[in-house]
Amino acid sequence: MKLKAPAKINLFLDILNKRKDGYHNLKTVFQRVSLFDDISIKETESGIKVSCDDPGIPTGKENIAYKAAVLVKKYSRIKKGVLIRIKKGIPVGAGLGGGSSDAAEVLKGLNRLWNLKLSKKNLIKIAKKIGADVPFFASGLKKCMAMGIGDILTPLSAGKKEWYVIVKPSFNISTKFVYSRLNLFKRKGLTPKNPRGIYTGLTKQRQYSNIDKYYNRLEDVVIPLYPEIEKIKEKLVSYGAEFSLMSGSGSCVFGFVKDNKIGNKIKNSLKKDGYSVWLVHTV
Repeated sequence: MKLKAPAKINLFLDILNKRKDGYHNLKTVFQRVSLFDDISIKETESGIKVSCDDPGIPTGKENIAYKAAVLVKKYSRIKKGVLIRIKKGIPVGAGLGGGSSDAAEVLKGLNRLWNLKLSKKNLIKIAKKIGADVPFFASGLKKCMAMGIGDILTPLSAGKKEWYVIVKPSFNISTKFVYSRLNLFKRKGLTPKNPRGIYTGLTKQRQYSNIDKYYNRLEDVVIPLYPEIEKIKEKLVSYGAEFSLMSGSGSCVFGFVKDNKIGNKIKNSLKKDGYSVWLVHTV
């Protein structure tokens, strides 16, 4: 069985507080985009084996797709095994949710492969045990508002196709490290006064002229440590993007563009500047 695991960007991200279980409560808007990992799964007699074309990705029990397969087998009491092959197209350590998307596709894929007939509710329940972004990908939603640890999902209208330029600097950023540096007691009024009102206009192109509506709390932590993020944001806008924002905990930055023609021009300019760049659209 062959699967495609899409990336996501965060059009809005605010961190509310830290929970007793170590996770953080958040408000975010997830949007799926056309950048993918390719995954194949094959039934075997027993055990779980993961392989990946990126040598930097662990393939043992610490691999998030491996964890997904373990949980499905445990939940369903299936004795058969599975071979999971991952071909990376989504950059690692980039805030695009590649690992979480891989895990979600394995959940959904094994549900079909083994004819388990797990409901979407049960898939999301399993996904929640794996990681904060996994429930979104397991839900199959294209765009949504997420709260809690990312598991309380409210669908949003996807609207018409939109284009984004995604830029990755030469470094990766650890999500765990960023959250460890987040001081929730020194906010200094940086959060928009009415964040809930932000969600209503996300599919209306005219709203993009007001960049204050697009916000990522984690930039407050990341940019002082990685000033290159701010430089990329400035380059995107100077080259023609309507606005730019870091996705998740970074290191990728995206810029909204009016059409693919403008997007390709920006992409070519940023490639000349030495960055890895993708022109993607909503899916």
